[in-house]
Amino acid sequence: FEDEQKIDYDNGGISWIVRSYVERSGEWSRLFDFKENVCVISLSETRSSAAMWSMYASQGKGVSIIFNSDVLKSMKGVYMQPCFYAKDSFDFMAKYANEFKCSYQSAKSVSVSGIPEEYSEGITRQICDYGYCQCLFSGLVSRIKNSAYEYEREYRLDITNMGPYLFRTAKGLIIPYKEVKIPIEAIEGILIGPVAD
Repeated sequence: FEDEQKIDYDNGGISWIVRSYVERSGEWSRLFDFKENVCVISLSETRSSAAMWSMYASQGKGVSIIFNSDVLKSMKGVYMQPCFYAKDSFDFMAKYANEFKCSYQSAKSVSVSGIPEEYSEGITRQICDYGYCQCLFSGLVSRIKNSAYEYEREYRLDITNMGPYLFRTAKGLIIPYKEVKIPIEAIEGILIGPVAD
């Protein structure tokens, strides 16, 4: 991909950032903290599905909250993207590469102001490459799903502006989570499960 995009990977670029992260992760842990505290909330475009009611809502006895996606996207520190689905490792690699390309093209539109012109191109490139790697390590990874779940039409909210971890138990496991304050105006409706009393 670097060859195709003519990225100078000996003097920066994606490979240099990845190598720096792998080889000097202790020393550069703060700069290359791709595993920062990103948590996800899973949402779906599908309003009613027997399989989803069964799997996620107590065998159809639960409820489904309908959110306004524009309000969710406007929340600070929230990034909402659709999942992408792959049926096997070859399909996954092809789709991942396509997502890579789209992400990099998007990153190239970053503009830098207040920096002398002779430095702006290099700094912009480093911001793009760093942002691209951030996307590689966290943003894209959180959106991969097996094609068996394609019917869910899932979106993921990556959330970074949260407080400390809290803990709950379920089925004998201790599960970390974070509380997220979602504005009341984000809620458009509530669906009652098909077998709820």
